[in-house]
Amino acid sequence: MRYAACVYPYRWRLIPAVVAVWMSLIACTQGAAAAAEPVAQASILLVTVADWPASAALADEVARRSGVAVARINAISSRTFALTLACASAGDCQRAVERLAVDTRFAREVQPDRLRALPPKPSPSSAL
Repeated sequence: MRYAACVYPYRWRLIPAVVAVWMSLIACTQGAAAAAEPVAQASILLVTVADWPASAALADEVARRSGVAVARINAISSRTFALTLACASAGDCQRAVERLAVDTRFAREVQPDRLRALPPKPSPSSAL
């Protein structure tokens, strides 16, 4: 054991450097993730001109045409989809929705998705 410590003393000198590099990489990745988070979201209903059997392909196409990322996509039918766009600001979301609405070769209809909340369940005492 004593021999190994004499032959390989550089190993102990590398530990602080490795830990410092590792900590700086963690700090950089956390800062980049926080900066990349979207600030605003827009929920829309999109009716397309053509059928889209694959939601992932449609999400890529919407992102390309609108210029913002698609955070969520749900297929209602082969032409109707509920989407959530992830934008840097509310103005970016508005411009992205307008870009989709203007493109009549792609989108037949673009409208805000107004989610409807279910009414609260009545309490058992109100059933009397």
